[in-house]
Amino acid sequence: IFKKSRDGSKDKRKEILKEEADQAIASFFYSNAIPLKVVESKAFIAMVDMISRCGVGFEPPSVEDISGKYLTEHVRLTNEALEEHRSVWKKTGCSIMVDG
Repeated sequence: IFKKSRDGSKDKRKEILKEEADQAIASFFYSNAIPLKVVESKAFIAMVDMISRCGVGFEPPSVEDISGKYLTEHVRLTNEALEEHRSVWKKTGCSIMVDG
């Protein structure tokens, strides 16, 4: 989208858009008291990448979508992942243990 022009104006515009996006992300973290280390998480990086692929006009999911269909799907996927461990537990007699 942004090809270098002779005067560099498109590069400058891209830098400005990047700065504005970074500021919006930082403000989101500050306003919602989200731990700043989250920016290094694989889930955050994947989310930002997927949003950028959608391009201009992307609309985030609604509260109902997040608390409904996406939560249900996430629980299903988590249970599928746990099923693999449960089959091993039957053989080894181990389970998940947490200290804290």
